[in-house]
Amino acid sequence: MIVSHRHKFIFLKAKKTAGTSIEISLSRYCGDKDIITPISPKDELIRKSINKFPQNHQCQTHQYYNHMSAAEVKGLIGEQIWNS
Repeated sequence: MIVSHRHKFIFLKAKKTAGTSIEISLSRYCGDKDIITPISPKDELIRKSINKFPQNHQCQTHQYYNHMSAAEVKGLIGEQIWNS
């Protein structure tokens, strides 16, 4: 799952739809404040090759994770960010 404040997109990962490949590819466009959730260790090695890593996916009150529902993400990031 990715929330890019920098480029104004939210990528929600569906199961069995090449989501990991898309997530790795989209990660390269993320800035320091964007949210990138962890993927499998094997796939993290691929993402590492483009110098991107999981970031901003944990805070004191909640955690973002792969395969979150749209409603869960919207509830955490808020209506204003979701709609922008």
